[in-house]
Amino acid sequence: MPCKEAFVDDGAPKWDENERTLTFFVAKGRIVRLLYSSFADPHLIETFGVPHWTLSMAERKFVSGMAVMGANWLLTPFRNLVMVHATQQPVCL
Repeated sequence: MPCKEAFVDDGAPKWDENERTLTFFVAKGRIVRLLYSSFADPHLIETFGVPHWTLSMAERKFVSGMAVMGANWLLTPFRNLVMVHATQQPVCL
């Protein structure tokens, strides 16, 4: 086989709590497309208007819970992130 890739670990993202940095690993010559969103601070969720637009307390709790998890696109819209591991020379894929 003329081309072979070897990785020293599983390539999973690494979180550094002290630096509050998330590091992603992208193989040489690869492009990775991600969809991400932010989450709302649970202590501030009641300051947003969207949970108050609901008709019942159960709906308000659901909408607030989704915002805390970063899954309510009305409060924190999803964004695209493209990561490229560029190389000076072509690589076998």
